[in-house]
Amino acid sequence: MDNKQEQCKGRVPYGTWGRERQCSRKAKKDGYCTQHHPETIKKKDAASRRKFDAEFAERRAAMDKAKRIADADAALFDEVEALFADSVIKPSNPLTLDTPHHPDEWLDPLWQAYKARVEAIE
Repeated sequence: MDNKQEQCKGRVPYGTWGRERQCSRKAKKDGYCTQHHPETIKKKDAASRRKFDAEFAERRAAMDKAKRIADADAALFDEVEALFADSVIKPSNPLTLDTPHHPDEWLDPLWQAYKARVEAIE
């Protein structure tokens, strides 16, 4: 009778080019060592998936918030263009996002409107 314990059935990477070999540990349950047992692998995968899903949900929420703020920026920019189009005062340069000078009487109300929109989004 052979007193040798059974070796783990798990496969582990070995060397390069995708080579594998049998795990060198002794089998503890169902022919597998603790690390390579299917139940252990399922638990580890589930924990990893939960962590990934939480991180992805956090990133997705940040991306959605950034999109809502960008949409609010675009809407406010359209309102500023409409103010310039309806006013008697015409800017010397066409209105762009990086236009350095706006009339002071428009800047403060527009800034307050922008801040209110961003706060409503947050």
